[in-house]
Amino acid sequence: MSKKKEDAVAVPSDSAFPLLKNENPRAFLEQVFEGFGVNAFQLKQIRVPSGGAPFWTVEGPSGPEPHESLRGVILAIRNNLRKWWRVRLDDNDGSSGPPDCRSTDGVHGLGINSLDEGAEPSKHECSECPWAQFGSTRGPGSGQDCQQYALIFFLREGSRVPVVISAPPTSLNQMTSFGLDLIDRDLDPSSVVTELALTQDKRGGKDVSIITPRVAAELGKVEVERVQELSAYMREWSEDRIN
Repeated sequence: MSKKKEDAVAVPSDSAFPLLKNENPRAFLEQVFEGFGVNAFQLKQIRVPSGGAPFWTVEGPSGPEPHESLRGVILAIRNNLRKWWRVRLDDNDGSSGPPDCRSTDGVHGLGINSLDEGAEPSKHECSECPWAQFGSTRGPGSGQDCQQYALIFFLREGSRVPVVISAPPTSLNQMTSFGLDLIDRDLDPSSVVTELALTQDKRGGKDVSIITPRVAAELGKVEVERVQELSAYMREWSEDRIN
């Protein structure tokens, strides 16, 4: 193969994404996930900090590490997820445990969505659930007591395995606006490096941190093709393991 032809099908040696240097990154991830029996909640989880903190905390080899921003590629986003606890997190020393009711499509809920002691798990419509109505929150503000959220499967620079970023209700509009802006610019999340910073705001009288995304760079042609393969796999994989 000529040098020119090699360059046309290779990811640059200085690429920030070692996984994309693999000629078949999808097969690599499949082998890792299936070999270790990985589910969506065993991937490294990164959460938006509470109290309006302006930096992310990511678990590293030597413990938690602060980061002002995260740079990487959005592989997939699972939207319209919901979770609800009978005991409010603030009333339970901030520890959550598994939710009493959850939804993987924002339409059908499964679990106990009642405060009644004798309530049994059931399947129900989220639109008819009292905890999914604005003004139902048992905390400050006028929001919904049932938490809406999204899961962002994110391949960070320098990494070979995606992480999962949980986007709370306060960040959903920002992520949606970012996606629409990319479409308006004839771009796709798989074609750009996205930087996720945090900005402080007040919601319901509380300081909150909000995900603030921006395009940091555009990927090369071969990188985009390989990211698209990974994105297709992550969408399929997350559907199977979150539903």
